[in-house]
Amino acid sequence: SIAPRTILGLDSNKIEVGNVANWVLYAPEAKWTYSKQNNKSKSSNSPFLDTELTGKVIATYNNQQLKRYE
Repeated sequence: SIAPRTILGLDSNKIEVGNVANWVLYAPEAKWTYSKQNNKSKSSNSPFLDTELTGKVIATYNNQQLKRYE
């Protein structure tokens, strides 16, 4: 959807030869436990701490930088 980009006044990002690619690799069936050790927030008072969740981002590629997530 381009609606969020339109709302923010950004150009739509089309998949075309020559355009920069930004993507997310997502594993919808992956199970993982949200804990204090893997919490990226400055706050540690989440009701989801020590909860098993389904679905996980494995990697992102944005602005020519690859980031992998454990």
